[in-house]
Amino acid sequence: MRRPWSPSGSRRSSDAPTCIRLRRPHTSRHATRRRGAAGGEGVSGWVSPGRRDQVAHLVDAFDGALRALGYVEGRNIVLERRFADGKLERLPELAAELVRLKVDLIVAGTNASIVAAKQATATIPIVMVLALDPVGMGFIASYAKPGGNLTGIAFDASPETAGKTVQLLKEIAPRLTRLAVFWNPSFPGRRPYVKSAEDAGQRLGITVDVTEMRISAEIDRAITAVSSQRVGAVFVISDPVLYARRHDIADWAMKHERLTVFDLREFVEAGGLMSYGASMADLNRRAALYVDKISRAPNPLTCPWSSRRSSSW
Repeated sequence: MRRPWSPSGSRRSSDAPTCIRLRRPHTSRHATRRRGAAGGEGVSGWVSPGRRDQVAHLVDAFDGALRALGYVEGRNIVLERRFADGKLERLPELAAELVRLKVDLIVAGTNASIVAAKQATATIPIVMVLALDPVGMGFIASYAKPGGNLTGIAFDASPETAGKTVQLLKEIAPRLTRLAVFWNPSFPGRRPYVKSAEDAGQRLGITVDVTEMRISAEIDRAITAVSSQRVGAVFVISDPVLYARRHDIADWAMKHERLTVFDLREFVEAGGLMSYGASMADLNRRAALYVDKISRAPNPLTCPWSSRRSSSW
């Protein structure tokens, strides 16, 4: 039976850029700079790489945190939703559309969304949630002095966490000699994580088989192939495509008695064995806190960074 486990570290989670124009219940210079069309309400737009049904729990987490902070839809905020339906190439178009709406703030979830938002504007504040290696990706100059118009939460401090994940897997399965790694090369910033996993496997005496998958059909082919191989475990380096199939991957692993490790808590909730990473729902709640901080800040681009990581199984 699986149980949650959290050694030293914090819990956290978004897969979506969210774009905000809002007014606080009280006076706030930045938040009241612009007003929406409906009775002076602010406008918040959500842009997700996934489908509406796939990220409904993330929408609920973000909206619930906003409500707890005093934002009431229809009174001081209007929420607009846009979804790329798994087509990452649509994100730049959606981010640019939000910029044309002259929004006050954009919340960008994973790296694909962050890249799209960063390309769309250099002046509108951007809150990054689930930012992977933000310094290495060039999103910020450093954690201490990020510079530019981006702030938020780093999902992992560096790609080395992928190597740590392989190390944790070896600790719980000392006889493991062969590991499959699933990843999507179309998703920005993931290649260094794959390299880290391969390097860890070499140090630990584990053969690492890397399988690329850009679309859902390639996931089906990969798990079929692994089913007939002497692979003891699978490490899923997540992206929106793999995230959408998390239940299928977990069900397959249990049926074929394969160990599975992930970098998002939601994969464990779907039935996977262990994660060393974040909770997307938690990070969406934290995104709402950043929205509130920026709406109150005299200089909204001075909000500090934080780095998040956790383990569960």
